[in-house]
Amino acid sequence: MRTIQGDNGGALVGTAGQGRLETHTRLITMDRVWSEETSGRSRMSMQSELPSQEDLKKLPLGAIVAYAARYARRVQPRFGSAAGGGDLSKHTAAVDAAIAVAEKYCQTQQVSVPAYDAAHAAQDAAADEASRDAARAASAAARAASYAFDIPKSAVYDHPIYASRVAAEAAAGALAAARAAADPAAARAAARADFARLLELNSGAYPAVGTPLDPAEHGPLGPLWQA
Repeated sequence: MRTIQGDNGGALVGTAGQGRLETHTRLITMDRVWSEETSGRSRMSMQSELPSQEDLKKLPLGAIVAYAARYARRVQPRFGSAAGGGDLSKHTAAVDAAIAVAEKYCQTQQVSVPAYDAAHAAQDAAADEASRDAARAASAAARAASYAFDIPKSAVYDHPIYASRVAAEAAAGALAAARAAADPAAARAAARADFARLLELNSGAYPAVGTPLDPAEHGPLGPLWQA
């Protein structure tokens, strides 16, 4: 068993393999760099308009992942418009794969591909400021799904750590999505609407997974953007 430090200073304890821990550590390092680069922006203002990590704990884990999947899908087109470069197709596919991990988890409560690898590839796809934040949102959604999926397989005393990480990833990813959006205010409003609707659905209680739900526009949460 290994213990590594999470990006908020807490320990992440588990029985994951060495390669997975190294991938997680690299993702944390990249997040710190990106956070430092954006420290001059109005991050506190954005955070105050979005559900906090503690707010998200009013939802079951599956609903938290649905919240993450939807904001990542909402700003996915911003990645395609900003990334550029000869590897655009490959990078766009990596971002889409990371979002798909989260979307599938919401419906099946399964992760059928290496979610950490999908998250890693999504972050590697970041090319500039706008594409970086869109990729970061996708990466956070995949990580939230992978943490939720890992809970039943982890030691009982690790469950609160993994559950808290689901909420932390979702909260951080929502902030990245708001930065990536062409209309940040509209993105924040859409995220708040999703959160309110997820509360209304009452699909379970934290830290349980809750009942499966479809995060797509044809599902109970409706259109990604408010009219």
